[in-house]
Amino acid sequence: MAYSKPISHGSVQELAKEPMFVVPQRFVQENQEPSITLDATSLPAIPVVDMKQLTMGEAKDTELERLHSICKEWGIFQLVNHGVSSLLLEKVKYQIEEFYKLPLEKKMRYKLRPGDVEGYGQTIVHSADQKVDWADRFFMIVNPVQRRKPYLLPKLPSSLREAMESYISEVQKLAMALLGLMAQALKMDKGEMEEISVEHRATVNSARERISTSMFFNPKFHAEIGPATSLINAKNQPLFKRIGVEKYVQEYFSSKPSCFFVYFSRAMASSEAISHRNVQVLAKEPTFALPQHHIQANQEPTVVLDGTNSLPAVPVVDMRHLIMGEAKKFELERLHSICKEWGVFQLVNHGVSSLLVEKVKSEIEAFFELSLEEKMRYKLRPGDFEGYGQTPVHSADEKVDWSDREAMESYISEVQKLAMKLLGLMAQALKMDKGEMEEMFEDGMQSIRMTYYPPCPQPEQVVGLRPHSDATGLTILLQVNGVEGLQVKRNGFWIPVKFLPDAFVVNVGDILEILSNGTYSSAEHRATVNSTKERISTAMFFNPKFSAEIGPATSLISAANPPLFKRIGVEKYVKDFFSRKLTGKSFLDSMRIENGEATNT
Repeated sequence: MAYSKPISHGSVQELAKEPMFVVPQRFVQENQEPSITLDATSLPAIPVVDMKQLTMGEAKDTELERLHSICKEWGIFQLVNHGVSSLLLEKVKYQIEEFYKLPLEKKMRYKLRPGDVEGYGQTIVHSADQKVDWADRFFMIVNPVQRRKPYLLPKLPSSLREAMESYISEVQKLAMALLGLMAQALKMDKGEMEEISVEHRATVNSARERISTSMFFNPKFHAEIGPATSLINAKNQPLFKRIGVEKYVQEYFSSKPSCFFVYFSRAMASSEAISHRNVQVLAKEPTFALPQHHIQANQEPTVVLDGTNSLPAVPVVDMRHLIMGEAKKFELERLHSICKEWGVFQLVNHGVSSLLVEKVKSEIEAFFELSLEEKMRYKLRPGDFEGYGQTPVHSADEKVDWSDREAMESYISEVQKLAMKLLGLMAQALKMDKGEMEEMFEDGMQSIRMTYYPPCPQPEQVVGLRPHSDATGLTILLQVNGVEGLQVKRNGFWIPVKFLPDAFVVNVGDILEILSNGTYSSAEHRATVNSTKERISTAMFFNPKFSAEIGPATSLISAANPPLFKRIGVEKYVKDFFSRKLTGKSFLDSMRIENGEATNT
């Protein structure tokens, strides 16, 4: 399938450096939904999950139930005590910030190439009047190793590359642990795994940049996506279709993409990239009006609440409580509840060293400080989705996101371990067979994205990341430079995530919602920008292996719980994902089983 051709807008980071009073029209997003502005007494928070409590101690069953609840109600949470060392996290943060400080010409060594989705740069644009996001991104697939682009991760500055390698390994383990826990909470068979998706967006501000790094965890390409067979029965019919991962990705990428289109392989893209000028560069220029393609009309505005109005905060999960102690059963139940009601939480005590986290942050910031020429060495190539640049755009009139993407390696190892622990806990909370979860996500595809959101003179007119839910299994987000901007939609309001020190924000993707047969509810998320400071984030995405099949876990299906989703191979799932224009959760909705419709596609 062909990819979208890039429409050149340069770097948002560079654009933001210039005197600017009006955002270029290309960035203005109309009709945006409002965010919530609350005083300290009524501020809702993303739930917090303690990984330690989920995996050890007498309270781990309770923590698992709590995780289950969070996944159902929120679909996102902050993860603490996750096991990834704080030293590693600080190293990653530092290296990411250093990357974005590189001159543009150095960053452009990794530029997004025509027809590709991996690399440094902006959104892929599919039409001249498409709105673009206020951000520059660096995206690359990091696992399986054989899918890595030789001109991206291996060519990164050595300090950034080393930090990212460690980070990737750690976060991968973490993601698998989380997926296992979610399968447990869902009471799925051990071999199946799934939970909830969170529709989210990123906003920008007018004063400070924001940098984030995400790892996306998805099934392997030969797998099939659908409600877990262990969850389907007569009382719990499948709500979603079954589809191969490849077809899922292809159909998703044929939609108007939200940021998460980058989770998948270049072979799955459906249209050629339309380039835009780099947002980072654009932000440095004297701009009195935003380019039209960045203006997002009809955005939901920020909601200002007084002290009499109170909304829940994003839950916090303590990983330590989930895995040890007397309260782990309670914590598991809490996790289960959070996954059902939120689908997002902050994870503390996650086990990823703070040193590694800080190193990753530092390397990411350093990358985005490189010159555009340096960053363009890793540019998004034609027909691909990995590399540095802007989000792929499908049409000339599609709005472009204001951000920059990136990935690091040592971090991946730590977060991967954490993800697997979380998945195991979720499987336990779901009461699904743990083997089902492990079979689907073991040796699955992981990707990492570093995103740079430059300051914007008219932050209310643009969006850093459009509202969406992740099409992945599990996402673990690290806030790199302390600038907030992530918001989660809850009961009709956009709730800002107040990041906890050393915490990860965890949200489950569409694949987990399908696997749980709809037990866990999805939520929207987005990213805003500001006018004074850049924001940088790093996300890891965890997905099933390509040979897997996506659908409700068989261990959850019965006459009382018939499948609600179709079954589909991971490869087909990916293809379908890439082949359609998308807003919000429309792709997940297409997986639901209609009355009288067959469960296989």
